[in-house]
Amino acid sequence: MQDVAGERGGYLHGRGALDSDDLLYLKEQMEAEEDAERLLRRTEKRAFAAFKISSLA
Repeated sequence: MQDVAGERGGYLHGRGALDSDDLLYLKEQMEAEEDAERLLRRTEKRAFAAFKISSLA
């Protein structure tokens, strides 16, 4: 096995471990996905409310 201790990310980087930049990226992606899901739910609620109002008229 080659020693990767001197490379970017240290010993574990070459063995598939996540470094802090990877973890930050994943956290930001998860937050963006949660934001998109919240927006979708709000949009669906508004559309359903508009549908209910139009079906009553």
